[in-house]
Amino acid sequence: MQSDLRRPLGPNEEVFHHLDALSSPNFAIVATVLGPLEDDAIVGALAHLQRRHPILRATIHAPRWRAPRFAPASTPIPYRRCDAAVRDAHRMVDNALQSCFLPGTPRLGVHRFAHGAACSTIALVLHHAIADAKSGIFLLADLLRVLRAMAEGAAPDTASLQPLPYFEELFPREYRGWRAVARYASALPQVARIIGGNGYPVPLPAGPPAAFDPALRRLFSVRRVLEPDHTRHLVGRSRRAGTTVQGALQAALIRAVAGELPAAPGLPVGYGAAVDLRRALAPPVGADCGLFVTGVGGVLRVRRDDAFWSLARAVRADLDRAFERRWQFFIAQVPHRWAAPLGRWLGARGARTFGRFLHRSQWPMVLLTNIGQVTTPLAHGPFRVTELGFAVNPSAFRDLVATAATLDGRLALTVCGVAPRVLPDAVSRIADHTVATLLRELAPAED
Repeated sequence: MQSDLRRPLGPNEEVFHHLDALSSPNFAIVATVLGPLEDDAIVGALAHLQRRHPILRATIHAPRWRAPRFAPASTPIPYRRCDAAVRDAHRMVDNALQSCFLPGTPRLGVHRFAHGAACSTIALVLHHAIADAKSGIFLLADLLRVLRAMAEGAAPDTASLQPLPYFEELFPREYRGWRAVARYASALPQVARIIGGNGYPVPLPAGPPAAFDPALRRLFSVRRVLEPDHTRHLVGRSRRAGTTVQGALQAALIRAVAGELPAAPGLPVGYGAAVDLRRALAPPVGADCGLFVTGVGGVLRVRRDDAFWSLARAVRADLDRAFERRWQFFIAQVPHRWAAPLGRWLGARGARTFGRFLHRSQWPMVLLTNIGQVTTPLAHGPFRVTELGFAVNPSAFRDLVATAATLDGRLALTVCGVAPRVLPDAVSRIADHTVATLLRELAPAED
């Protein structure tokens, strides 16, 4: 028997919901799929997925002044199909990421771009209020599993999962609710010293200055791929250098961003990394669809002559310190407890005015989300994913976001920027510079 999701949105979920008034916080899992896909079969498989996952049967009901709630959706999952070349498909995904979901509909849309009889790009576009990147990968695997069962004439297992509470309710007790605030209050002076010692991060001046206007924002994403040999060398070289692939990717991205900034003795660059909380929750969360991610970050003073691996080690050290202090639990709670009620109070019109103020006053983070090696099986019967990446529509207060995912040794790096603050040419330069830096640093290891 199906159990529908009928609860208020948690603070993080609510913040992502309110961001719709400024810029839809959507992301897309984008996969190249080989196999004989048929539209009717995909529509039927999506109906099975909707019966299995409570969050896909839900929409968001948001009365003015009151807390928004999940409520049963009135429509099936939207599905669109068109014939398009691979390059055109990625541009269409960028457009879909900036679209708002209609009232009463699920916060998932599926797009198929057919490149021939047995090759397609499948894009699962999700709203960040209901899901994270791993949720999208689990949904893609479920979709392929159901399609295989239907192709073989078997009945797919689509028994409904139980609706989960907001993820903060699954935090370990010492990090739950307001009792955790005192635990972190003593660390705030240290955070101030870190920012003060490195300087205030500067925004990306790649585009002309412009007043904040959601209607002017245009997303542009660029994907670059490291082949399995390069990825293998990157893993080994990072370990020998005392860092991680996350540290190396983040260092290459920071150096690429610094190349877009004015020359200076040392530029403070803010950065962040996403943190998956599924295994840290009590009890741990499995392959359910939902929002179970937060982030940590820091500020580094970057010089253009900094040694690459020293910067990569510094990034890892910063992130390790944040993990040791369990900042991922703190960041998931305190900043959003005031932001969610504020969004309720401002409403859509007030949010735009507030957005213009913040857009001029705050500094953007250069966020890198690295899923790492995808271990979820994505080959089911005649259907197989050969390349996987994901693109993000940066929130209204970020100019640049990068993502990475590795499937069968191929690392797909996607850099997403928003014009007019970051122009398409700058996004391409940053992506090219990031990959060129990695290949240059790996060259001695490959000789």
